[in-house]
Amino acid sequence: MRERFEIRLDRDFADSKFPDISQPLSDITSRMVINSDNPDYSSIINALREYNREKFLGFCWIERYYTRSEMEKAKLFNLIIKPTSTFEPDGEDCGTIYDISGKCERCGAGARQMSDLMLNTRTIPKGKDICRTISNEWVISERLHRLLIENNIAGFEAKPIKHHPEAPHSVRLKMTETGRELIKMARMEGMDPNSYKFSRCLQIGELHEKFNEMIDPNSYKFNRWLDEPDHEAMFIKALYEYAEKYEKRYGPKSVEMASPWRQLTITSKPVELTNDTKYGIIRDLKTEDVCPYGHALRINIATELYVHKDSWDEYDFARTRILFGFNVHGCNGPPPKLFISPKLHRLFAENNIKGYRVEIAHLV
Repeated sequence: MRERFEIRLDRDFADSKFPDISQPLSDITSRMVINSDNPDYSSIINALREYNREKFLGFCWIERYYTRSEMEKAKLFNLIIKPTSTFEPDGEDCGTIYDISGKCERCGAGARQMSDLMLNTRTIPKGKDICRTISNEWVISERLHRLLIENNIAGFEAKPIKHHPEAPHSVRLKMTETGRELIKMARMEGMDPNSYKFSRCLQIGELHEKFNEMIDPNSYKFNRWLDEPDHEAMFIKALYEYAEKYEKRYGPKSVEMASPWRQLTITSKPVELTNDTKYGIIRDLKTEDVCPYGHALRINIATELYVHKDSWDEYDFARTRILFGFNVHGCNGPPPKLFISPKLHRLFAENNIKGYRVEIAHLV
């Protein structure tokens, strides 16, 4: 196995410590790429870690490459959806309903999707079979869905997706007569229309207020103003006016309708990672990186993933119990890591499935 380490770092530091292997990107930022077969690989990583203890260094990641023999011997694979298979807007912005009454106030875990996933399917990357939204809603093509069914793949469910144009934000209200009138009224009352954030979360009582205040006390003022009885009817009228314009411009497919895409959900039992999995490529795991309720970690993973073998039920799709990354701003919380079996990995390879890469995961 070979590792490829890449980092964006402070240019002055890079020029002074690593002039031969860093490339300037701007006046303040440099890019550095180093492979694990470089004899100085470990010493460079240690130098970066030492510097990063005193000052934030930059964003970094590791990609791993394997021999054919290593791939053939693997018992489990970490499924990674490529950045080029990531798209927006997410489901929330297109009208998907979430219940956030059980959402963790620290990391954002615990929201429940209450409706079919709604997406503007025109924005899904072309030529891909597996993708994700910026909020980690997983999407598969109808071609991949058929392959999974025909080959009796276990551990997943493919739910319907409805095509729906993204929700109109405040700037789009300007495209309708009623919307312009609303914006004029709001400004006369000292309201900033640019604070409008469309959301169809099911927000309940005090949690609604608390959740909004956690984000930004001013970010939902226009929303609340629109919810007032005198303004709500006008707002709904503006939305219908915008939808009518959108449909006339893009045709009948611009309205809510069934989509050939499917939402991938993992139904198998979550797996547990062992202590062999190490966290923090260039920094140590800190208290603030751990959700106090045990839901999520907010830190890069420094090694391959090691899975407790007794926690895997040998289904073809699997996911971790622990989530990665904190997200309190959107409805959908931080995602787990995904796994696929060797059988499913072969199926992907034989059918030239697009949009993903894998790393070997270890059963211990």
